[in-house]
Amino acid sequence: MKTYQAATYLKVRDAARVDKLRELLSTIASQEAADNAAVDVDEVRNNPSINSIRVSLLIRADSAPDAADAAERFVQSVLNLVPDWEDSLSRRQDELSYV
Repeated sequence: MKTYQAATYLKVRDAARVDKLRELLSTIASQEAADNAAVDVDEVRNNPSINSIRVSLLIRADSAPDAADAAERFVQSVLNLVPDWEDSLSRRQDELSYV
């Protein structure tokens, strides 16, 4: 099993909501990761220069494609728990690297 870092950048439609959305995403991601042995939340932080939120995860998987799939499922499950996320956030750019 290898560890990969997956990062997702979520564009925030309303700059005034960046801090509130980051806090909400951080809370939900941490709660979801507690129930997922393959995923740890590395960080959830604002990127004010590009008006986005970066969600960084550590994924344990056998291969890069497996890690990418796990990251995608995890991020989507987190977003599904954010009320009306489609109105607040526009997806996104993803990155994956071997750690």
